[in-house]
Amino acid sequence: MAWAKLGTTTLTSSADTITVSDMTVTKFKTLLAHTLDTGGEIYQGLRFNSDTTNDYAVRKSYNGGADATYTSVTQMQFMGNAFLADIFGVGYLVDINGEEKLFIGFSVSENAAGASTAPTREEQADKYIEGADITAFNLNNTSAGDYNTNSNLSALGGDVTETVTLQNGTIFEETDTNKAYIWNSSTKTWTQL
Repeated sequence: MAWAKLGTTTLTSSADTITVSDMTVTKFKTLLAHTLDTGGEIYQGLRFNSDTTNDYAVRKSYNGGADATYTSVTQMQFMGNAFLADIFGVGYLVDINGEEKLFIGFSVSENAAGASTAPTREEQADKYIEGADITAFNLNNTSAGDYNTNSNLSALGGDVTETVTLQNGTIFEETDTNKAYIWNSSTKTWTQL
């Protein structure tokens, strides 16, 4: 399966939302989130397609503790506890049109600077009941602080067809046969030299 970048957003000023939108429709998506705080606590809530309805269900474990469940909620809890620290999360989504979306997420927070404090972790399994294709990820902060400059949200997609534009006159050398070819962009053909 070929993976390709679907989009990335890096904040240039502090904000409470980071969005990657206009994503290509793919069955499998990977989400990477890194948020920095501005001096107040931050939280990573996740929505799809800016949907704020009660269409999400969450099962999560914090630092290996007992599972907690939240049903009919307005967003997933990517890092469901608020922290005055960096947060990094990775999530995997299956996005089949007409089906409920299933999501697995893992996140970590530094908790406090220095080696004398262990990081915190969270694991989760979520579902989103809408059947429409996911074309946007929205990372939402509902705590007192803001996501700081350079906080980032990126998305990768599986089974994406990559296209390459070759410049006219590009030369390709086949090392097995010791032959060379030149590309003609107007006729879209290779000609042996």
